[in-house]
Amino acid sequence: AQLALGEVALKEKRAADAERHFQTAIAGPDASARDRARLGLADALAAQGRREEAAKLYAAAAEASGSEADYALAAYVAAEF
Repeated sequence: AQLALGEVALKEKRAADAERHFQTAIAGPDASARDRARLGLADALAAQGRREEAAKLYAAAAEASGSEADYALAAYVAAEF
């Protein structure tokens, strides 16, 4: 539920609310929701202008996935910030 609330808040441009919901989802028991919530949290942080924090989360997500494409995306996002 917290993941969905975070996604809705982010779409509604309520990044601070989204941040709180994503943080709650990260603390929850659902591993797949935690992964999505980490990316959502990064988006919420970026939307608030907290780009360095967001870049670290994007990079951590890419590292956790082990995907070459994700590494490339994380590098691109970090360069944009």
